[in-house]
Amino acid sequence: MTAAQTEPAAPAPTPAKKRVPYAPDPRVRWGLPAALLAVVAVAVVWMVLVAIVKAAALDENLASLIVWVVTYAAVIVAAVLIAKNRGSGSLRVDYGLAFRWYDVFIGLGTGVGLVYVTAPISAIIEALYGKVSTSNDQAASSDGVWLVVNGFIAVAVVAPFCEELLLRGLVLRGIRNSILRRSTGEPTRGAQRTAVVVAVLGSSLLFAALHLHEGIGSPVTMTNLGVVTFCLGLVNGIYAARTGRLGPGIWTHVFFNLVSTTLMTVRAHS
Repeated sequence: MTAAQTEPAAPAPTPAKKRVPYAPDPRVRWGLPAALLAVVAVAVVWMVLVAIVKAAALDENLASLIVWVVTYAAVIVAAVLIAKNRGSGSLRVDYGLAFRWYDVFIGLGTGVGLVYVTAPISAIIEALYGKVSTSNDQAASSDGVWLVVNGFIAVAVVAPFCEELLLRGLVLRGIRNSILRRSTGEPTRGAQRTAVVVAVLGSSLLFAALHLHEGIGSPVTMTNLGVVTFCLGLVNGIYAARTGRLGPGIWTHVFFNLVSTTLMTVRAHS
């Protein structure tokens, strides 16, 4: 080989294909059917518990405690069983149950901001109906220890964790998993976009629907609850889809519920 000759250039390395952001991990075999089965199972547990505590004529505060403890425990059990039997066995891998240190600040800003954004929406709804919303959930009107346990620990700590795990972990990912698996090869950009939109909207609508029982008997309350919880679900769904984590949504849910419960408690005791 002469000095003027050069060796042929080595072929550029082919970049490794990245898995579609928030697409199902190869180890995750569950989809929408498993997610809906979990929702139905939890709903049945809740309905049975409500019927039992009513039949037993238990103290209202004690009844509320029993219902939320067992119902939210059912959410965790369902998530663990699905992950172990049809997934990776990891709640982080299957559902995105992970946190970053800055998630609390995202949640603080978003949660408080949502309270202020949805307040005028609620006012418009009440003006259209000519009535004020009154929730069937009386936890905010409790006193002492019961107010702390049922009004704050349940609503502002346990509920955000379990509801995000169920709706944004199981349902949102279940919808997306099922849509993306329809592609025989690499999902197209259009399929990816469709999966995100349908998953976020679908999980948000179900999230809103599951809260409507708190306003049964009051159309204005049901409308208000539906719209406000849909807004919260939409924001948290976007966070889950964009980051692949439940952390930002859980903290947003925590602060949204904390501020809302505080305002309702002040109103109930004033």
